[in-house]
Amino acid sequence: MKKLKLIPSKWLSSKRNISIFVLVLVMIIAGGYLVLAKVKGLYPFSKNSIVAADTAVEPLVLTEDQLSKYAETYKDPYVVAIRTILDDYLAGRAPTKGTDIYQTAIKAMVDDEGMTNGLDSFSKDYYKSKFVVDSYTDGYMGGKWISIQFQDKPDAIFDIWMYQTGNYEMRGFEKELKTDAEIRDINARFANFLKDKVNAL
Repeated sequence: MKKLKLIPSKWLSSKRNISIFVLVLVMIIAGGYLVLAKVKGLYPFSKNSIVAADTAVEPLVLTEDQLSKYAETYKDPYVVAIRTILDDYLAGRAPTKGTDIYQTAIKAMVDDEGMTNGLDSFSKDYYKSKFVVDSYTDGYMGGKWISIQFQDKPDAIFDIWMYQTGNYEMRGFEKELKTDAEIRDINARFANFLKDKVNAL
């Protein structure tokens, strides 16, 4: 009985052809492994591996002094003005005396960096929720940059540019570019603050 030859021996006599054959064979094996690994949940970028990484994040715990300073943040006039301006926006009314909002913080748009801007860009369900402050820094063009998360919808982080002339003005409102995995990591780290019902505004 004749043996079935899948690859002619003459073709394999060339070193170049042997190299091509080996390369193709390796690619086939590697492709099969990746398919199997993904099915079995072993793929390095599978949801399972991300969840496993998230569970290792320890919630941040502050000292008494740090907690005191954290609580003071919610009495800061820039932060208080954010809540006032959001409430006015939800009610569709003119800004409360002592506050103001620029169209740049309202109008829906996407900037050159791919960041979505403006209160109109997002569901009002965000603004109906109380928020917590993730960070508070001086603005490079003046004013303050304040990052917040809404407790009822903590799937996004929003950066707000607040400025003070005579009024406390909201001049910018944008959503940070974060992956789902990064948001889960942040939420795990700041879990204690996302549950804070005492200070949240």
